[in-house]
Amino acid sequence: MSVMGNFDIEQPEINKHTLQLINKKVLESDTGLLLGGPSCVGKTHFSFYLKRQDGFVGVKYMPKLKAKHLFESKNADEYYKVPNSEGYTNKGKVVIVLGIPFTVFLARCTLRKKFSGFIKKPNAAEIFKERYSVNMLPKLEEYNIPHILLDARNDYPVLDKLSFIEMLST
Repeated sequence: MSVMGNFDIEQPEINKHTLQLINKKVLESDTGLLLGGPSCVGKTHFSFYLKRQDGFVGVKYMPKLKAKHLFESKNADEYYKVPNSEGYTNKGKVVIVLGIPFTVFLARCTLRKKFSGFIKKPNAAEIFKERYSVNMLPKLEEYNIPHILLDARNDYPVLDKLSFIEMLST
């Protein structure tokens, strides 16, 4: 598969464990899935790819939000949080967080001619990783939002938080 992905070429199926976990979360959710991650990680590709998988239970609602928009107040209130006596509760959405190694991100940005200023910064890799480890993942945990961390390459394996953060740095 190319760095960008191609909807017309044959690709491996999403691994069975990942598909089972996504199906379980979809069936538990009363409001659908959200796909999260920065631009160029493959949210659009994944949404089309997932919908074509044999065995996917389907979902009516699967918006894609860039990492920086996941927790802006208007999005957080609309998509995730409902006030309760203990602070906030989750509205039932499940977030699939897509990540790729920084080196793959750089290649995709170059091919798409996006973020030329950002990718030239000497600390771009650190900023990229912080979008997840500082901005996104702690908020998902703080708001008790169910989420799945996926390596957005090949057959989309599910990763634990530590493995996911490590993968971003490769």
